[in-house]
Amino acid sequence: MKIKQNKINFLKQITFANPQKLFFVRVLTRKVLWINFAASFKKNARVRAISKMKNIETAATHNGVFHPDEVIAAAILRTAFPNITIVRTRDEKTMSECDIRFDVGGKYSPSDGDFDHHQDRMLPASCNLVWDYYGEKVISKITPPNPEIHQYVLDKLLNPISGLDCDFQRFIAENPKGVYMTVGDVILGFNRPELDEETQFFQFMTAVSVAEQILLNTVLAGAAEAEIADVIRNGEQIAEFATLYEKGFLYNDWRFDPNRPKRPFVANLLVMPQPDRTWAVVSLDTTNFNLASASGEGLVFAHKAGFFAKWATREQAVAYASEKSEKRSQVIDRWVIEHNDGNGCRR
Repeated sequence: MKIKQNKINFLKQITFANPQKLFFVRVLTRKVLWINFAASFKKNARVRAISKMKNIETAATHNGVFHPDEVIAAAILRTAFPNITIVRTRDEKTMSECDIRFDVGGKYSPSDGDFDHHQDRMLPASCNLVWDYYGEKVISKITPPNPEIHQYVLDKLLNPISGLDCDFQRFIAENPKGVYMTVGDVILGFNRPELDEETQFFQFMTAVSVAEQILLNTVLAGAAEAEIADVIRNGEQIAEFATLYEKGFLYNDWRFDPNRPKRPFVANLLVMPQPDRTWAVVSLDTTNFNLASASGEGLVFAHKAGFFAKWATREQAVAYASEKSEKRSQVIDRWVIEHNDGNGCRR
């Protein structure tokens, strides 16, 4: 740790000597300290396990204007401990009497119930700190635990809030504002700081209730994401260009959402069940596999855009996809024969 701190001090000296390297040094310094932060999580695994088992009855955060990170942190705690009482104060005596202090107190020590990040700009926001210790408890109350769910909630919900809270300029530079409204924007809209403290507390608890629903939805979405990942991995290739899946999923989300892990499909035709008990064939390449004029026994619907069609039974959908794949294979084979000489070389 001392060696790493010396490296950080050295980097700071370079910064003063070479202002043009400021951005590079900030990024590198942040990465070094994040590595240390992650390592400390692993070392304190036993402490976290004990902390998670404790029954938490009271938690304190700061009063006044509230921010997305402590609202989401409160939602995490209320989901993990439904009977918890949350106090908004800056009175040190009141805070010390609570089981947990989050986003206030100037200390990060989970074993002591402290989850503040303001004293160390390299720490993530309080919602991330609380999630690291109580996320598994939250997930277990909603769905069977899965590491992919824990990471999904971080990526989709918590990290953007932490980025805006901890390093606003850098986050905006990497994610131009105006493209979307964040969960943080929604939460900030509940503030009424010009009114009395009682009204502001009511607004805070309303925001927490909304955040609880957002948290619930994000965890459930993470569970569905993990389940669909298994479905995609276990697809059965039924023809050269067709794959059969035992469960339906939103294929376009997986193809175009940049936040989803890239799991490329091995075929251009996807066969999968639909909620109405029909079976669909989805085309990922409407140039070579256009389904607008799909036909065959049991055809229920064919989208004019050519990317989707469905049949009454699994067998009918599989038969059509297999036939479509075979025709494409034949076209490719003919092209290869016409454009190559007898030695397999292109003419």
